[in-house]
Amino acid sequence: MLKAYITTVGAAALTRAIALHQALNFSAAEVGNGTLTDAVDPDLYKARTALVAKQKDAGISSVKRQGDAAKVSVQLSNADLSAALTVREIGVYVTDPDNSTQKILFCYANFGDT
Repeated sequence: MLKAYITTVGAAALTRAIALHQALNFSAAEVGNGTLTDAVDPDLYKARTALVAKQKDAGISSVKRQGDAAKVSVQLSNADLSAALTVREIGVYVTDPDNSTQKILFCYANFGDT
C-alpha cells in the first residue's frame, strides 16, 4: 500500500518559502526500488533526505493547486531502460528557498514490497 509523507526537510523548506514570501518550486522527481525496514512508522518516511535506492530520474509534468493541497504529477519514461524496473519509491524535490542550486526532498512515497 502506498504511503506518502512530506519530509521534515520538506516541511522546513515550505516554512522558509512562506517566511520569505516565495513560491515553492517543485523541481525534480526520482523513482527507486528501495524499501523501508519498518514501513508502518511515519517517522521513517519523514526523515528521508533521499531515496533508499534511486534507479531513475523522473520529470514533473504538472503542479496544480487543489484547495489547500498541491497535486504534483510525475512522468517516468521507460525509453532508455534495458531491464525491468520495479518502482517501490518516489521522491518529489523542491528547490531550496535559501539556495536555488540545491534541491530538497519534499515528499517521499513508498509502495512497500507489493
